[in-house]
Amino acid sequence: MNRLTYIGLAIAVIFILTAIFASFLATHDVTAQNLMTRYAAPSAEHWFGTDALGRDVFSRVVFGARISLEVGIIVQPLIVQASLGMAGAVLSEASLSFLGLGIPPPAPSWGTMIEEARGFDILYNAPHVLFFPAIAIALTVLAFNFIGDGLREYLDPKQRRR
Repeated sequence: MNRLTYIGLAIAVIFILTAIFASFLATHDVTAQNLMTRYAAPSAEHWFGTDALGRDVFSRVVFGARISLEVGIIVQPLIVQASLGMAGAVLSEASLSFLGLGIPPPAPSWGTMIEEARGFDILYNAPHVLFFPAIAIALTVLAFNFIGDGLREYLDPKQRRR
């Protein structure tokens, strides 16, 4: 397998462990609101800042990993197909949630978090609210694509590099 496969595996393992241990990693309750701290910038108290309702973005990204990966696991059962389909499932869940057709609030879906962060004033004044869920989606999709490409290359002798 190539180097990108190992990078993809490392990223995927980090997100999988994050999803499994979300209860221990989250620093705040994902539904707890504090309007006094809305759109707070990243700090020692709120590592990824807070959103429009003062909810901790880091904790919501951590629990969002659980939701996105659960959707992907339910959808895809085969090895290579699962690794490639997982990326599509994560994107589908995020897209549907962004459109309001996925996981309902206040569940911390990455797509819902991005939808809640759209708008010029939020993007200008609190870009962290959009940045961290978007990075989580991008890294997860990239990781599973790398894994799928590597597995396909490894399992199909015609695909192997000479």
